[in-house]
Amino acid sequence: MTNNASEALAALCDQFQDKLPDRVTAIRSVFGLHDRKAWLPDEAETMHRLVHSLIGSAGTFGMPAVSKSARNLENALSAVPASDQPPDDGKWRAVARALDDLERVVSIRLTRNAPSIAAQPSPLLKPKASSKSFGT
Repeated sequence: MTNNASEALAALCDQFQDKLPDRVTAIRSVFGLHDRKAWLPDEAETMHRLVHSLIGSAGTFGMPAVSKSARNLENALSAVPASDQPPDDGKWRAVARALDDLERVVSIRLTRNAPSIAAQPSPLLKPKASSKSFGT
């Protein structure tokens, strides 16, 4: 990839990451429209579309944790019936927990060049020499 293309892609990624909190706020706003007395199936479908779009976008921009968390929210939403009747409390609480988790994941902003959290070998430890001698 050319340097200009790399820079353009990095700019798009930064733009996506900058707007990510707004996308989650939009999902939260739609979630807040629902209550036990005035169930809005059309708004539930809107929320599902917003979440589904986020899954793919986050994956495209290399944010698998956001994509996975959004997928968990989508799975919780799929348990909510698209009918005129509100979901039971247990299903709606599962959606709320999944949305809380998505907000938590999005609030953690890591740079693309952040160090890995995987265990790295210590530079102070030298590899053990093999006690076997080959060819002697």
